[in-house]
Amino acid sequence: MKKYNYVIYQAKIEAPFTFLGWEIANKHANWSFDPYRSVWNGTEEAADDMDLVNYLWEVFNIKQPAGYRARSLSVSDVIRVENTEMDTVKYYYCDSFGWKDITKEIEEKEV
Repeated sequence: MKKYNYVIYQAKIEAPFTFLGWEIANKHANWSFDPYRSVWNGTEEAADDMDLVNYLWEVFNIKQPAGYRARSLSVSDVIRVENTEMDTVKYYYCDSFGWKDITKEIEEKEV
């Protein structure tokens, strides 16, 4: 098991790509990380990135932690995953089916 820090981001409802799958959001709705806001963060152990984001999807849809005041984890949400052992950061977009690694897109927009 590896130790991860994570941050869950959700786009504001008025963003034109909120609740859209990645392919549509990225190509037709001028996707940007700007209208996102952090709604929760924490530390978890998981076998790998996918194990972590799938676990978080379950937690934030089925058994939300006390004090969580945002909507359920949904399409268009982004999870920042930091592997503390490897010193790496990745971003995963909650797609219509599964997760899309959008780390390169985030890094390109930050430049």
